[in-house]
Amino acid sequence: MMTDSSHTIQLESTTSSTIRNVTLYPSRAEITRVFKFGVNVGQNGVHINGLPNAIDRQSLRVDGVGEITIRDVIISNIPTASNTFDNSTPQTLLLEKERTQKALERCKQSQSSLENLFGTMNIQHVDVGNLSNIVRSYDATAEELDEKMIELDGKMKEIEKKIREENQKAGMTAQRQLGMRVSVVVFADTGDDIELVLTYACAGYQQTWKAGYDIRVDMAASEKQVFLVYKAIVKQDTGESWDNVPLTLDTATPTYGASLPSLGTWSIAERARQQTEGTSSDTKLPPSIIIDPRAHDDSRLAKPVGESWQTIAAVKRSKVSSTTVTSKGNVNATFRVPGVVNIPSKDNDERTFTIVEVKLDAAIIWTTVPKKEPRVMFKARITNTSEYTLLNGQGSVYVDGSFISRIDVPLVSPMESFDCPLGYDPTVRVTYHEIRKKESTSGFYSKTKEHLFTQSMTIHNTKNVPIPVLKVVDQIPVSEVSGIEVRLINPPLKLSDPTNASKSLGTADSSSGTVGGGAGSTEPSQRDDETNKSLTKSLNRFSVGNTANLSRSYTTSTRPSAPKIKVSEDIFAQWDGADEPEGVNSETTARTLGSDGKLNWVCRVPAQTKMDLVLQYEIRVPAKMDVSFEGVKNERP
Repeated sequence: MMTDSSHTIQLESTTSSTIRNVTLYPSRAEITRVFKFGVNVGQNGVHINGLPNAIDRQSLRVDGVGEITIRDVIISNIPTASNTFDNSTPQTLLLEKERTQKALERCKQSQSSLENLFGTMNIQHVDVGNLSNIVRSYDATAEELDEKMIELDGKMKEIEKKIREENQKAGMTAQRQLGMRVSVVVFADTGDDIELVLTYACAGYQQTWKAGYDIRVDMAASEKQVFLVYKAIVKQDTGESWDNVPLTLDTATPTYGASLPSLGTWSIAERARQQTEGTSSDTKLPPSIIIDPRAHDDSRLAKPVGESWQTIAAVKRSKVSSTTVTSKGNVNATFRVPGVVNIPSKDNDERTFTIVEVKLDAAIIWTTVPKKEPRVMFKARITNTSEYTLLNGQGSVYVDGSFISRIDVPLVSPMESFDCPLGYDPTVRVTYHEIRKKESTSGFYSKTKEHLFTQSMTIHNTKNVPIPVLKVVDQIPVSEVSGIEVRLINPPLKLSDPTNASKSLGTADSSSGTVGGGAGSTEPSQRDDETNKSLTKSLNRFSVGNTANLSRSYTTSTRPSAPKIKVSEDIFAQWDGADEPEGVNSETTARTLGSDGKLNWVCRVPAQTKMDLVLQYEIRVPAKMDVSFEGVKNERP
């Protein structure tokens, strides 16, 4: 610090201050510096040098502590001297060093070869008259190689010297990044020590911090199977070295000049009719309507106020003593990293800090699509039972201590869930048997062909423990022709009534679900009785647990079914998507459940047990219609 007679005070930002706090946002950093120094009574000019070039000038705020008045604040660039360094780039120098090194190696190899050649000469085979010429030739060649070695050694030293200079030049990069000056005019009532508090933001980064996770799954645990390490990955290249600083992480994204978008007029106009050549002008054409899509484009002119709300969420105050969480309404979250941290200024170096470690509830779910692949994948459906909001970020997944994969963790608020894939489970085996087909014809005047398909599959749990939830996904064909009717027989799911979709998602009554081509019968028919007998025979061959319960449910129930129907003691059936979030409560989703023909069995498979499942459906087509059953593989009559 220097003070002259004109009461001008020179301060260096990095050495004359301490950092009170650093707050990192996703795309900017806010630094608070405290300067303590003495002033004279009256007006003092304070020049603070060495602030980052990346400083956001509009964000600068200067506060004073003491009996002072701040009258003026000016931010400007520090004049810099011209660059006197060598123009050679580090890449060029490194390449030249490698070339020189190769030349030195060749010279050493030549010297070694020359020595070996001269040492292997036999005096008996050398003419005495030529001996002097041979020695002179050896001396000349060796001297030439020695001179070249000396020259290359000198060149190598010169290159290394230039490389050191370039390294020093690179070491001054941070100093060149600190090229801003803040000048403050301070009027003091007394000549005591004062404090100036500078708060400024550094912008222009793609990202200053992001969330990261370690997800450790313990398959042997009875509860709280997931141990999650919530981490912050930080980097900065402001030119300042943040040493021993308190660090705060904020999820907010500051916006400037944001405004709510407005809707323009959405106009409908009649399109001008064009007379076709050869057509009478008296011919009346129906009016055409034009809907102007440009009325929607106003939203592109203004940035929505809530844009950042989609990637942030609030959290409650943490009960974990090592981390402080501050809730700001229900929008943004602030995390305070415990203790103090050191973050140097480097472009690509990332530092990782642990925010919190929590144990979370999880449901392990096994899933297989045997029609496509007879393997079983399993995943953890993790519920965020903590008071923290999990931000978007990458996570490393470990199962029983072994690394499995990396996943993208979505934004998860407290009490929300997300799926974490855990890979394949080779201890669960699936056999997808050949499909069986039976044909029959009915009708007197208009004959109908009926194709009954029975698809069986076997699940084998070779574990010593039961599988609590195994989902088997399969499908039946969907008719796209009004004359073709597809009826699901087993499991006895039924499509919901579109007019009452929110109340019923299917039935387990005597009529089966009809996918495309019209509705199923609502009264048991003779054909249904025959189908029921066929189903019973199929179940005798491929047991689905308690067959009597299934048969009774199929033949006698007339009430609307629940989203899941009980097939046996350990098996439930449902349309695919019924157990997804809002899959049952959403009227739109309920109306579409089963329309794609996809269905699930949700099973509990005991240890060391085989379980058989049966999918049975019937396709009715007019006898004269030629129908191909695409996608039906391994068909067996």
